[in-house]
Amino acid sequence: MRKWLEDLRARAAPPAGGAGPVPDDSAGENLCFALIAGISILVVLSAFLFDSPNDIRAGFLRIIASTSMLLSDYIAIGGPGAA
Repeated sequence: MRKWLEDLRARAAPPAGGAGPVPDDSAGENLCFALIAGISILVVLSAFLFDSPNDIRAGFLRIIASTSMLLSDYIAIGGPGAA
C-alpha cells in the first residue's frame, strides 16, 4: 500500500524545476462557453413566453426596488417573466 501511495504522489507532483507543459484544452473551454451562452440566451428568450415586454420591464423595476432575498419572492414580486 505504501508503494502504491508513493507512486501516486510521484505521478501527481509536478516535476522539479517547474510545472511542465500545460495541455491545451481550448476546444473544451470553447464548448463550455458556447453551452453556457446558449442556455443564458434561452432563459432570456423564455421570459417573453411568460410576459409581455412592458410587464417584464415593470417587473424588473419592482424587483430592483424590493428587499427580498429568495427567488420565489422575485417571482411573486415581478412576475415569472421578469424573474
